Amino acid sequence: MQTPRKTRLLSLAFLICGTAVVLVLGLRRHHRPGAATPEVAHNAPANNLLATRTTALASPPPEAVATVEKIRAALAAMDPVLPGETENKAALQLLHWWAEIDPASALAYAHENPAIHGRAELVAELFGAWLNTKRDLAITWATALPRGELRSRLLPSLISLTAEQRPTDALSLASELTGENRRLALSALFAEWSSSDPATAARQAERLPATEERHLALRQVIGKWADHDLEASIAWIKTLPPLGDGGSLDTYISPLEILLEKWTAQAPMDALRYLASLPEGTRRIQMLSTAAGQWAEQSPREALAWAAGLPAETDRDVALRGVLAGVAQTDAEAAANLALSLPAGAGQQKGFELILDQWSATAPDTLVRWATAQLANSSHPETMPTLVAAWANADLPTLGDWLNALSPGDARDTGCVALARHLAPIQPDLARKWAGAIANPDLRQKALKDLPANSSGTAL
Repeated sequence: MQTPRKTRLLSLAFLICGTAVVLVLGLRRHHRPGAATPEVAHNAPANNLLATRTTALASPPPEAVATVEKIRAALAAMDPVLPGETENKAALQLLHWWAEIDPASALAYAHENPAIHGRAELVAELFGAWLNTKRDLAITWATALPRGELRSRLLPSLISLTAEQRPTDALSLASELTGENRRLALSALFAEWSSSDPATAARQAERLPATEERHLALRQVIGKWADHDLEASIAWIKTLPPLGDGGSLDTYISPLEILLEKWTAQAPMDALRYLASLPEGTRRIQMLSTAAGQWAEQSPREALAWAAGLPAETDRDVALRGVLAGVAQTDAEAAANLALSLPAGAGQQKGFELILDQWSATAPDTLVRWATAQLANSSHPETMPTLVAAWANADLPTLGDWLNALSPGDARDTGCVALARHLAPIQPDLARKWAGAIANPDLRQKALKDLPANSSGTAL
């Protein structure tokens, strides 16, 4: 009876023989008669990277060494994969088999001869398989590699594996990397570190020398920290030092953006108060508007009341627009009714403009019905000039069509007066036409009298 090892060796022999036949008879792309054979490690005294294997790696038995040499010979008989060609499946199968016998030498060969197999991620695949079977041995071998390209390619995986138990060692390993490898390693490291000790991870992230790296690490930390302990993460955000000593807000704004959604969901007024206390800047304004809109989805009237009470005009306008925009995304009519609760003036008009601009573009019929009802509603007469002015700024033609379609009467006259007053400073001729369309003669005469001298304008 054949032993499993003998069966495996026979299978290898058949595979090599079969591969050779296919290569010679059909796949001349990988083995063309007369083509030069690429120089490979089996012609050298020893693969340089094989020498880095630690003493912890047991030497394979003699029959396995013979198998590896046969695999190496089969690989040496293959021409490199040319640009634009697919991967060499035969080479990939042989290298995976080699890695089962002697993973260290297989990894080294795959790394040094990428053109033989044609798969860029093969080294990582072989190392991952080794980690799954003999993790400690694989880590020992990889950490003993000399600095170079192979070590750099494996370090992100090593850093991710050691980050949870030995994060400071993992951070030290990351210092060897540059470019994309370093970015991936830091992302994996701080994702793991923040799961176990977010406070320490945050302090270490703040010490990273490059701004981009700090952003990357802090975003990983705050995301995990907020899920685990939102109050602690908020307290940490409030201690960030550069905000008050001349540092750039943008340098430390990134983790705040990550935290903001969860913070606003739990304590919206606290989050918005903190945003309002920050130095002025474009991203602060964006966050203030976003947070106000999120709060409005939960409690629109409470959010609107807070926004309307802000002392700074810029903050007030931004927050009001954020609240109304947040409601308008799902219910334009509700947003418009919410704007009616604001005191008449510039803030209310800007809110109406935002809502009516979106509303007239998406559902003009419902806007017309709502506006008609407002004209007939005598409980908010002071809002009519604001509403008409906002609608004129958002969509003057639609407003004109709507007024023309109204039956003569008080409601239509009120709208014509409001539009004539709004247009008077910018389009006096057009304003005069709308004043002349007022049905009530006394009201029409007064409206015409209040207009400036005639000048050229654009007819509606």
